[in-house]
Formats: sequence, structure tokens, C-alpha cells
Amino acid sequence: MRDLLTGGPFRLRYPYDDPIERLRAQVLVVLAGLTSLTWLLPVFAVVLALFADEAVLSGETLVLLVGPVASLAVYFAVQTGRLLEASLLTVFALINFSLFALNLDGVNSAGMLLVALTLIITAILLDWRGFLATGLVLLLGIFLIALGQYETAQAMLDDDLATMLLNYVSIMGLLLAFNASTRQFVRQSLESLDQLRAIGRFNDDKLESDETAVYLRLIRTLRTRLGFRFVQVFLVNAQGLPDRRVRTGLGFSDQISTTSVTVGERSVLTRAARERKSLQSSRLSEEPQRTHLLPSANYAVAVPVIIDGQTVAVIDIQDNNQPFTSGQVEALNVLASQSAAALRAVRTIRDMRASLISQEITITNMRARLRESRQDGQSGDESAWFGYLEHRGDEAFGFDLHTDAPEGQTFTPARDLPDPVRKALARGDVVTDSDGDQPLMLVPIRLKDEVLGAMVLRLAPGAQITDRQLETARSVAGRLALALENKRLYEQSQSQAARERQASEVGNLLLTATDVDTVLNLAADSFNEALGSIRTRIYVEPDMLSSPAARDDDTQPETASQPVETDGG
Repeated sequence: MRDLLTGGPFRLRYPYDDPIERLRAQVLVVLAGLTSLTWLLPVFAVVLALFADEAVLSGETLVLLVGPVASLAVYFAVQTGRLLEASLLTVFALINFSLFALNLDGVNSAGMLLVALTLIITAILLDWRGFLATGLVLLLGIFLIALGQYETAQAMLDDDLATMLLNYVSIMGLLLAFNASTRQFVRQSLESLDQLRAIGRFNDDKLESDETAVYLRLIRTLRTRLGFRFVQVFLVNAQGLPDRRVRTGLGFSDQISTTSVTVGERSVLTRAARERKSLQSSRLSEEPQRTHLLPSANYAVAVPVIIDGQTVAVIDIQDNNQPFTSGQVEALNVLASQSAAALRAVRTIRDMRASLISQEITITNMRARLRESRQDGQSGDESAWFGYLEHRGDEAFGFDLHTDAPEGQTFTPARDLPDPVRKALARGDVVTDSDGDQPLMLVPIRLKDEVLGAMVLRLAPGAQITDRQLETARSVAGRLALALENKRLYEQSQSQAARERQASEVGNLLLTATDVDTVLNLAADSFNEALGSIRTRIYVEPDMLSSPAARDDDTQPETASQPVETDGG
């Protein structure tokens, strides 16, 4: 049934923005359409009668002819966006039809029922002012018709006309009260619905990068979408006191300012922050609770913004017309929750970015340290092997393994660097080559990323080198590199131990001396022996000793003016 009354010819074509106007327009379209269809048959009959009898048009005939025309006029007015004109035309037509019916049949129950229907339709189409004017016009019309119907006032009373008029006035009063309260309720409901829609779209916008941008969007939403003229936000410190105020410039400026403020303990802003609930204040509130009110504002509400049970801000909204309704306060609480969610998201993203930056710094430092460690390891390995070879007195050394000697396998020291070995050292990986018909396998000896040397393996003439042989050669070369490193470390530790032992012996010997001359002479002799030097000279401060010693292998200490030195033989 609803689809039938809202589709086809009854479909509303003009896009009314106001829901109440849209409802009125739909009622008028249906009413005009049904009226036109209802009067179509009587009008057709009247037209036939006029053409058949050539009768003169009467008042009833004119009403029947004018009714459909008025309905069509109302229909087209509504469909073209002229709702007010259509409503006034409809009410005017209903008033005339009702009074015409009363004048035709007299004031009776059926006529008063038609009048009551006119009042109900008027209550739907017009506001309380239009309804009151319509009711008074109908009341005046009923009274004038009744004066012509009854000769005396007593006759009117005897016919219960006074009772019908009293019932009419009662119905009119009820409809007037219903019209005013319903419209106010509907308006408030629609405003609350619009506010909730605006609040629902609060977090649909792009996510801000900082908290100040969230407060800016909050203030702009309260001003532009919810219609509050004065809005500011107070930031709350750890003690629960608002200590900073955030506000924008006049109009729709994006310039936001933050200033330090002092808010009292008994202020409604402080109470809202600590009690974590919305509180209202007005000019009638106590002095400490209304000190934040602007000179032009009469009412205010403080709404806390709570994150994880902690109040981080208080929204201060002021108005100079009327107190805030419970629906408005509830909508503001929802908006505060949305703001808290946006602030929490900003803080989470900020913490994640800080953590990411910290992790990136840590990773960068670790990479740098790893790179330095590798470089130190490489340079350490290089310097260690360079020192080892230098200690041996060689730049390089090697051995040739002979398996075809009469006495069996023999190792022959080698000091040269053949070309195949050079190739293996240059490539750093296994290289295959040949010497005539004899295949060669050149395998580098690698320790970590450094090439320590190379092996040259000669295979039987005509032999084929397989991948398995290459892999085995790599594995053997790796084990050989570890063995060489272990041998070097062992020799190094042995040498270090010998040096420590020798140093300890020298130290113990020096501790047995009883005077400075003896200590210096023993030190000179010990250094000659320990270090293999041929001459040792020890310098001391001139004022420290009266007779410092200088010693050669075959001489006595020199005079005090000379440094202490010893020649080793």
C-alpha cells in the first residue's frame, strides 16, 4: 500500500531537503491525487447534465467543478517546489468546502466532522500560527452560519450547538498544542540526527599527523556541522587541571593558537576533567563555576575527552540563547569519544614512528659495527698473517708434494709463485687449467673473506675434472685454512707466553736489587739478553739520581752526568 501511494502519479519529484517539508509534500500529492480521482465521476455527471438540460450552473455545481481544478493546481505546485503556496491553497479550499457544506445542510454533527477533518489536515500542513488562524476563521464561519440558522440564542442552546462549539474549541486547543510540541520535537530530533551524522563522519576524514590537527578538526566540526558559535578546548595536565587553551580565529580560520591559562579548582572545567562527565553551567551558577563564560554567553557545557580512563582535554561550548538539551549533550559525548579515538590513533602512530626510527638507528649502528667488525677481522687477519710471515722472514712460502719419487711421497719447500697459483689467488675461487695434456685444479685457500694462498693439483693426463672433485677441493681448502689459522694462533700464544715468562723473570730479578744503581744495571743487562740488543741506554731525570749507572758488557758505571746505557756483547 505504501508503494502504491508513493509511486506512479503519487511519486514526489521535487527534492525537498527538509524531512518535514518532504512529509507535507507527500501528503499533499496523495491528497490532491485522491481528490481528483474521487471527484472525476461526479464532475463527469454534472457536465453531461449541463449539456442535456441546459441548466444554469448552481453553487453546488461550481463547487464540484472547482474542486478538481484546485486539486490539480495543488499537485503541480507541490511537484515544482512551491510547497507553501500548495499548502495555503489546500487549506483555503478545505475551509470554503467545509463552510459551504455547513451552510448548505446547517450546523450538524456531519458538518462538524468535516470541519474537524479540515483542522487535522491544517495541523499537518501549516505551523501553529497558520493552524490558529484557520481555526479562528472556521469558528467565526460556524458562528455566523449558526446565527442565520437559529432565530434566538435559546434555540441554539436547545439544539446543543453550544456543546458542539465547545467540543470544537477543545479539539482545536488539543491540535494546536500537539502541532507546536510535535514540530518542536521533530525539529530537535532531526537536529540531533544531523548532529549524529556529522559526528559519525568525524573520523571519516584523513588521519591527522599530530594532536593539534585533531583539535582543529574538532572545533571546526562543532562550528560548521553542529552550529555552535563559540568552541574552545582546554588541555588537562597530569594533576587534572586545565592549563592550556586551544582555540581558532574568528570565522572558519585554520589558524589555531595555544595559550597558557589558570583555571580554578572549583571551575566547571576542572570538575568535568576530574569527574570525567559532562557538566553544564549558566549565568545563574555560582561565581567559581561561571568565570569562563564569555560576556555574551548565557549557557555553557564542558565535555571531557577521555583516553584510557585519563582526561586529556575538556571541550568548552557556549551559547547565548538556550540551555543545552540532553540530546545535544549526548551527541557531544559521542563526539568527544570520537575525538579520543582520533587522538589515541595519533599517539599510537607517533609512538610507532618513534619506535621505528629508534629501530632504524639501532639497525644502522649494528650494521656499522658489523661492517667495522668485519673490516677489523679482515685487517686483523691480514696483519696477523703478514706479521706471521714477516716473523718467519718470508713474504710467502709453500711446498710441493711429489708422489712419484722413489722414496714415496715427499714435500719440497718452494719459494717461487707459479703462474697457476697466481691465477688462483687472483680469482679467489677454484680455477681449472691444463699443462699440456695434464689437467690442473687451482684451489684458493680462503679464511673468511681473505685468500691466504692456493693449491695447485695436477691430475693424471686425460683425466676429467668433475663438479664433485671441485666441491671436495673447496672443502679441503677450507679445512686447510682453519688448520693454518689454528697453527698460527698456537705459535702466537706460545710466543706470547714465552715473552710473558721472560718479562716476569726480569721483573723478579729487578725486585731483588737494593739500590738504584743495581736496578739500572740489572735492567740494562736483562734488556740486552731478552731483546737481543747490543747496547741498552736508560735515561732518568738528572735530579733523581746522584750517580746513575751506565754499563757496557766490559765497563763499570759511568759518571752521574751520563745516561745509563749498556752494551751487549
